[in-house]
Amino acid sequence: MKRKLIKQIRHEWRTNLWMSIELLIVSVIVWFITDYLFVIAQTVNEPKGYDIDNTFLLEFGTLPEHSPRYVAVENGEEQDNLDRMAIYEVIKNNPDVESVSMSSCMEPGLMNWMGTTVLINDDDSASISVRAGEITPSHIKTIGIKAKDPKISQDDLIKMLEDGKALISDFVADNKKLSHPMTPESLVGANIGNYGENKEVGAVIEYLKRVDTEIYKRDIILVTGMSESNPETYGGWKYLSVRVKPSATKDFISNFNKDRDRLYSRNNTFISSIKSYQDQLEETNRDMNVTKRKYIGCMVFMLVSIFLGLLGTFWFRTRQRVPEIAIRKVNGASNQSIVLRLASEAIFLLTLVTPLAAVGDWLICHYELNMNIRNEFFVPSRLVITIAITYGIIVLTILAGIAYPAWRAVKVQPAEALKDE
Repeated sequence: MKRKLIKQIRHEWRTNLWMSIELLIVSVIVWFITDYLFVIAQTVNEPKGYDIDNTFLLEFGTLPEHSPRYVAVENGEEQDNLDRMAIYEVIKNNPDVESVSMSSCMEPGLMNWMGTTVLINDDDSASISVRAGEITPSHIKTIGIKAKDPKISQDDLIKMLEDGKALISDFVADNKKLSHPMTPESLVGANIGNYGENKEVGAVIEYLKRVDTEIYKRDIILVTGMSESNPETYGGWKYLSVRVKPSATKDFISNFNKDRDRLYSRNNTFISSIKSYQDQLEETNRDMNVTKRKYIGCMVFMLVSIFLGLLGTFWFRTRQRVPEIAIRKVNGASNQSIVLRLASEAIFLLTLVTPLAAVGDWLICHYELNMNIRNEFFVPSRLVITIAITYGIIVLTILAGIAYPAWRAVKVQPAEALKDE
């Protein structure tokens, strides 16, 4: 049967040549889209490093001097810090609140960035480019930060921060932000110079992704502690994070807003916004979701185009082959074998052009034309997987496009099809 199939395809080489070119072009385009969506799916499903169920993000605000509610106070900046500290304590004592913390550049859903280069043990030749974050120790439990080593508890991490130690996120040994290859475990116990102050690394924590599409372990995060009892901690651009009891989550924002002016306002300082971390994450991911839908729409358009093209092509070809199909049926061929024969022609052509398409896919990877959110270079395993997925998608499309004309063709009675022959 294979020899007859090849002979028939060779006999109809002009028609099959154009179909092969179409399948080649479509295969490369569908692969490009498949690769993009595959990378997004892979990235979104990576560990996130936090637990934001029942958590909320709060932000401080300050009244401007021209506001009619502005209160003139001495030592304005110092007083603002004391007022923030007082509001923090009120929130902390809220019976619905399990944990409250303050942070800078360590909030899920916010693309905050504070980068710096730190030295290891005062060695100029050993440095790391890090994303620096500051947190009060309670932030560990508020957003569910965990140590890479399961033997180290969250209480242990809190104790390290209280003792003035730093935490470093997990990273890959060949991370480009390292001056030379090293492992995160090798840094435990080392002194890291951070803004002129040396901090001993106490433990390695899981990587904290800010958004779903951020690459896992892309950066190296250096986390240092802040004291809740120091008024200077509350200065600058800081966020509050609150974990509430599950029973209070549903009505927490509405109940909080009812008491906002009475409990959560001091002089010129107040809580300017409150939202759940889930809502914040969805808002930050919105642009990427729009882009993802565009790619999916393009993929659907391409597959529908293939489907309609194959439907038209094979409708014409099967109508021409009705006498041939009738003869096959007279000689005992089943409907299933006839449909399989018609489908195998297109699948055989697809199989022939797939190696050529794979070369085109490799060239796209080699020249980094498919650089997307991961900024990844050529990855052989990913290329093989996405080519296989692309092949399967187009095979299913071919079967869908051939199914109806083939079904109509095999329903023709042999006597009726051969009466004009």
